[in-house]
Amino acid sequence: MRFEPKESFKLLVEDLKTYVEKRIELKTLEVQEKASVLAAAVLSNSLGLFLIAIGVVFLLFTLGLFLGDLLESRTLGFLALSLILIFIGILVYKTGKNAFKGPMEKAITSFVNSALDAGEKAHKRSRNKAEERRKIR
Repeated sequence: MRFEPKESFKLLVEDLKTYVEKRIELKTLEVQEKASVLAAAVLSNSLGLFLIAIGVVFLLFTLGLFLGDLLESRTLGFLALSLILIFIGILVYKTGKNAFKGPMEKAITSFVNSALDAGEKAHKRSRNKAEERRKIR
């Protein structure tokens, strides 16, 4: 058994290559996990917002019918509702450009951060379970 520096160096280089490849693979899997958690959160929140929007549409339709009964004309009821909504929309558009920008940015940032934190927690739990299984063996 002789010590051969060239052979040791080759083995070290091979081990280093393997290590780098595994680290890249690990980082890729972590990014995929974070992306899937974020996508799931976006989809579930989008579904919730869609259902709320449908509820609002039915509520507005009902309000239009109610105003139509009060004004004794469905057309006038929906016209009155439309004018109210247009007025509110113009008001929000004129005054709310900057008023909504900050809170919306904060809401989006907190949503993304909470989704990524959830993914990070799930990753840590799975890593801890894997370590526990290794300890048992």
